[in-house]
Amino acid sequence: MSKRFPVLRIPLVVLTEIVSQLNPAEIVSISLCSKRSLNLLKSNQLKNSRKWELHMTDQDDDRPDLPRISIFLPDLFRQFLFTRICWLFDMLCAKSITDLKSENPQFVNIGSHRVPAVIEQGCLITYWEDRVQGMKAITDYTCSLFSIHVSCVTIFKNSLWMLEWVSQRQSEPLKNVNWWSAYKVFEDSWDDEAYSSAMRQCPPTESLYIISQPSANYRLNEEIPKVNEINIGRGRWVTVDNLMSIDSIEITIGDSQLSTADIIKFVKHWLAGGIPRMEYIRIDSKNLNELEFLTEELEPYVVPNEEIRKYQKNPVGIEFEFVGGYSIQREDGVEATINFQHHSFHMAKWNDQIGF
Repeated sequence: MSKRFPVLRIPLVVLTEIVSQLNPAEIVSISLCSKRSLNLLKSNQLKNSRKWELHMTDQDDDRPDLPRISIFLPDLFRQFLFTRICWLFDMLCAKSITDLKSENPQFVNIGSHRVPAVIEQGCLITYWEDRVQGMKAITDYTCSLFSIHVSCVTIFKNSLWMLEWVSQRQSEPLKNVNWWSAYKVFEDSWDDEAYSSAMRQCPPTESLYIISQPSANYRLNEEIPKVNEINIGRGRWVTVDNLMSIDSIEITIGDSQLSTADIIKFVKHWLAGGIPRMEYIRIDSKNLNELEFLTEELEPYVVPNEEIRKYQKNPVGIEFEFVGGYSIQREDGVEATINFQHHSFHMAKWNDQIGF
């Protein structure tokens, strides 16, 4: 019979090197073995862990396995973007105690809670009488272990509690907020009040991705949060007034109902100094007609061109290439390029381009 290796008794220098070779999920699992292992890991924290990002994903009605905490490694993501290297590690999952099927589960201590747990596909699944309390507990535990804060939240229509809770627990702004619809029923829409409430409660963040959709007759009366990047994947509800009120560096509106007349109004708003932080915008709409764009009102400002210019859209270097299109210049000298292609309107500002 093999003997157990006394890993916690080895010299500190060696232990530190061992810890540096573990991935985040392995570190979490070891930390839950005992108070001593937790204290040793916290006292020998990885230098790079402060660069890691913690992601909270709440439960979708069609994916009860989904509520979990994950660690995203930005450096690994940039280094191995187009490979199969894993850069997102699932740490802990919080499910309802009614979902527990094992008759002999192990028990782990999460903060002041002792709860049953099983390992499934490398992720530790914990079971709680109150699943929301469980999500909060495993988040606090992981944040404390790695000395980091929550960087990203992914919410569904029944998980708006996450927005308020994260805003109250930390002063650091989020990097990403994602709104999703149900997985199995892709056309599932949010309740209009929930949609408006999410807009009101959305905390400061660098990027806001909205894949969920309200009802067909929804109209937004709330302000859209100020962000650096906003992507509304199902934007049938977005009016030109909504568009002109967005304060963001990069804007993407998919599945839009905006017309060429709306685009003309938007461009005139930009010429008058509106949306000053905007550097890039894309609007996908089947209602656009390039031939209707060149009106007498815009003619003094818009000049057809044959240039090829590239706009770098985000930190990982993805670019959009402008081939020809139209040059446009405001009275203050700021220049931009406009391009229509494949039912899409693209516009990028070139002077003093702001990077992320």
